[in-house]
Order: sequence, then structure tokens, then C-alpha cells
Amino acid sequence: MGRTENLIDPPLTEADAEALYVFYDEFLGKDGNDTMSFLKSVSLLRRGDLREYVHNFAMMRKRIAVMVKEPRHKDLLLSYPSTIKRVHQLLWEGQEAYGDEGQTVMTIIGSQAHDYLDQTEMFRVDLDSLLADCPSIIPEDRASLEQALAAGHGAFLFLLVALADHVFVSLLPFDSPHPTEAVLRTRTFVQKAFGTKFEDQIIEFFLIGGGYMRVSDGKIVVCGVHPVFDPVLADFGQPSSDRLLSDFIRGKYRLVTNALRSEMPDADVVVQG
Repeated sequence: MGRTENLIDPPLTEADAEALYVFYDEFLGKDGNDTMSFLKSVSLLRRGDLREYVHNFAMMRKRIAVMVKEPRHKDLLLSYPSTIKRVHQLLWEGQEAYGDEGQTVMTIIGSQAHDYLDQTEMFRVDLDSLLADCPSIIPEDRASLEQALAAGHGAFLFLLVALADHVFVSLLPFDSPHPTEAVLRTRTFVQKAFGTKFEDQIIEFFLIGGGYMRVSDGKIVVCGVHPVFDPVLADFGQPSSDRLLSDFIRGKYRLVTNALRSEMPDADVVVQG
């Protein structure tokens, strides 16, 4: 199933945050309107086993851009968490095999990366079709929210999990001692929804972010951060670190409120703090 938490990953430094924006702005060519792509990129950066690849793509962006030119292929780097690692391996292993100089070598290596990304796109198309009928909130979690609204009170821990570009909001009790259970619950739901087609898919989740949700005065109030699911910064008061945290929190709340309003259009959803 792969990793589901970042408890042992080191905090993000100012250098990490700077690399994130070079990767996101300059290599991927994204802007602040692509919330999902930004939060996926942060998810990759947070993971200690993938962080180096964000740095390498940022540092070698001009060279890699010669081999991976199309915006479509660049977007596919965010298909699954493992994609960036595999493409990095193809590019660097190719250079070791063929040498790192010459247009012909660059074309051969780029062609191998393109083939892999085209295969990834085929999996994505199939996965996207299956996800089209999936809700953004697990039905039993929606029922729990509706019960809390009816009772006038209730508190939950929430986790935002992305599979491809589909966001799931998974809820646990407010004081749950095992927060990563939310990922397992999402996987179980997806497995049941896909049925026999589940084993044919690449199932890799991006952990987008988390926080808390409570019912108060007839409203669903979204608030807070969670150290397991959200970035932990080493350098506060630094420009790129502060920008990353601000952009992350804004994007996280945008995704969770959009999901709630889509699934529960009659609910009054607000963000606090």
C-alpha cells in the first residue's frame, strides 16, 4: 500500500520550500490557481523518501525540460507519488548508460521518459473513469456529519486524501489515537467501490492535509492543522517557508470546503482561522 504518514520525516527547511516553488512555478509551469497540483507537490516534498526528487527536478529543471517538454507529460509527474521517482530514475539511469552529452542521447532518454509517462496516462484514464462515480465524502462519514448537524454538536478529525485528482474527505473521532486509520478507511472504501477492477489499478494516495471539523450553531466549522498530515517547518519567518505555509493552508481549506459543499449542498460550511 505504500506509506501513509510522515511521522519520521524531517521538517521542511527554507531550502526545501525554495526548491518546491522552483519545481512548481518554473518546471511545472503552474500558478496559484491549480490548488490540487500545488498540494500534491507539497505532499511529495514532505515525504523524506521523495524530497530529493523535488530538489533534483528543481535544480536540473532546464536540462530536464529538454527531455520532458510537453506540459501534458509534466502534469503526469503528479499522477501518483511514485511517478516522480520513476521518471527521475529513467532520466539518470539513461545518462549513466548512454553518457550525458549530445542531442541524440537527450532524445533517447527523453523518449524513454515519454513512453513511461504515456503508460502512466493510460492507467490514469482508466482510474479517472472509475473515480467519476465516487463521492468525495465516504457515505458513512457523511451520515455522521448529518447526525451531528441534526444533534447540534459533534467533532471530528479529518484527512484529505487524493487518488489521482479525486479528493476524499475521511473522518475519524476528534480524539482518535490512530489518525492514519483515515487512509486505510479510504482505501477500503475505494476497494469496495471498484470491486473486481481494484487489483488492476495503481492505488497510491497523496496525503494532502488534515485538521478538525466541528458542528456549531448549525454550521460545519473547518479549522486547525494536524502534524501528521500537514507540513512541519524548520525555518519560520523565512520568505519561502512562510509562503508555503500560507499557500498550503489556503489550498487545504479550499479543497475540504469545496468537497463538503459539493456533497452536502444544504450545509453551511465555514473556515475558522
